[in-house]
Amino acid sequence: MRYVVLILLALMCTFKLFLSYKGLNQPEAMDQAQIARSVANGNGFVTKFYRPVELQTLKNKSEIKAIDFNSYRDVNHAPLNIVSMAVALKLTGNNDFVAARIPMDENGEPSQNLYDADRTISAVSCFYFFLAMVLAYLLIARMFDEVVAAASVCCMAVSELALDYAVSGLPQPLMMCCLLLGLHFLINAKNSLEHDDSVGVTLHLGISFVCLSLMCLSGWLSVWLFVGYLVFCAFYFRPYGMYGGVGIGIFAICCAYSLWSNNQACGSYLGNAFYGIFDCFGGSTEDAMRSVSASVASLDSSMLVIRFFGAVFSQVKSLYVNTCSIIVAPFFFLALFFRYKRGRVQCVKWAVFSMWCFSCLGMALYGTDMPLSSGQLAILFAPLFAAFGFSLLFNFIARLNTPYITFGQLRGLSVLGVVLLCAGSQIASFPNDLYRGVWLKEKGSPHYPPYYPPALNCKLVDITNPNDILMTDMPWAVAWYADRRAIWLPKELEDYKKINEEIIPGSAAVIQGILMTPLSYDPIIPSSYAPTNRMKSGRPGGFTAVTEVSGAFAPLALNLPLAIMDPRRSMFINNFAPVPNSQNPDEFQLGEIVNISNSGTNAQFDDIVTLNAGAAVLYRKRGQ
Repeated sequence: MRYVVLILLALMCTFKLFLSYKGLNQPEAMDQAQIARSVANGNGFVTKFYRPVELQTLKNKSEIKAIDFNSYRDVNHAPLNIVSMAVALKLTGNNDFVAARIPMDENGEPSQNLYDADRTISAVSCFYFFLAMVLAYLLIARMFDEVVAAASVCCMAVSELALDYAVSGLPQPLMMCCLLLGLHFLINAKNSLEHDDSVGVTLHLGISFVCLSLMCLSGWLSVWLFVGYLVFCAFYFRPYGMYGGVGIGIFAICCAYSLWSNNQACGSYLGNAFYGIFDCFGGSTEDAMRSVSASVASLDSSMLVIRFFGAVFSQVKSLYVNTCSIIVAPFFFLALFFRYKRGRVQCVKWAVFSMWCFSCLGMALYGTDMPLSSGQLAILFAPLFAAFGFSLLFNFIARLNTPYITFGQLRGLSVLGVVLLCAGSQIASFPNDLYRGVWLKEKGSPHYPPYYPPALNCKLVDITNPNDILMTDMPWAVAWYADRRAIWLPKELEDYKKINEEIIPGSAAVIQGILMTPLSYDPIIPSSYAPTNRMKSGRPGGFTAVTEVSGAFAPLALNLPLAIMDPRRSMFINNFAPVPNSQNPDEFQLGEIVNISNSGTNAQFDDIVTLNAGAAVLYRKRGQ
């Protein structure tokens, strides 16, 4: 049975990583990938994605006169997943940006739509997902039996959400490995406790604390799970409280260097964690990161408690979807009222429940209710919830007296039904994914909109200076695909002026231009990607739309180059030409852009540069 499960896992991971692969589509994954490239090149945790609030923080440090972008250390991500990405990039040679660029065909056009280094990053996640499922199978088999283990892992193997995480580049698969490995040692500690082996209890709990500390070093939000685990150990093992203190000490040792590095870089051990709570308390984390003056004063202090518990209940409400839509997963909460004969099952059950409770608090403060996100922790519990759900289901089936069908047959039918329900969306999309994978072959189909790697990896690289900075609404993608320094475009003109006039000067870098992407102006992009104030106009790619989104930023086109990524997928793409400002014919009005045909009109606008066929155009101030 175990070999069948392994073959199914391998087939599904292979299909997702090759035939139906569409590249990365998570900002956090791209951000970590570009930092991993820096680590692989021996430059440390240096990032090319700059948040305005960080720039202001660095500028406020008295010992810093000018920001050194060559040694600008990241303070937002945990290091372990980044290090594993760096190893993969180094081994495959994709750490060399120039060598790994998308190749051009004989016509000077990109020969493929996908970036090869994306697949390297996804392969790392896929490896950890496969390893996590192996650990889950072994853990569940120790707790129950191989039937429950096989059923739980098969549900994960065919779940669309689980497979999306497997190729996402997010740290959740690595975090799941660390969590499941830690629970293996928790069972060992429970077995030692039953044999009155206090040394064994201490040793195995200590190793489990190390595993969960590594989980925290994979994703900082999982610290909430660690807190839940500490609370459980403090009250489950005697003497009460002692092992909680041991866990805190081990966590401090494992994470001390990372926390100290954050403090050295930005003056805070927690990095930018404070701004992560803005979404929960009436503000906006995105707005805070894109502002140079974000503070607690911008939070709405009314009804804070109600908002917080509303966010907690939102996590509970979306639990079914976030645990891979495994229909038996919610049965875990019924299993809480069922007393298992095996002590190790009872032990793991309450440990998981404690960690889940604290994870809900953490996701309410910092996370999201989106199923696929770096702030989503419910996916870590999916195989365990499924295992308890199946165990309870099989217990109910065993109590049935069915003269025409045996227990084994009924159990097999129930497993088949649950697995097919979990695979429903995967089965529905399989023909289209297979057709697209075979038809497009190596060319590939990216997650567009909003991401189109050739637009950033090809011409944008050629027309920009690697030592200067771009302002963009998609800095993570610019830093990863174009290997260019990028500031997250502020939403207020005053913030831009402060960055350009007070923060950047003296750093030996200048702001070279502004890049606007479909994240800001394409009305067909799902709300999970687009900013909350995205434009409502029905003119895809129209500059009037950019003006509506940018507000006070419209005059910036008079001073800086502006690149616009066209969101349309058709082969025939109109160019856009600026209409001169009536007050100053040498300057362009951002809000007065009109469509022109491809009839050679570009000849009178020498400052229009096509970034990619149908992908983007660059507008410059006349004469630059």
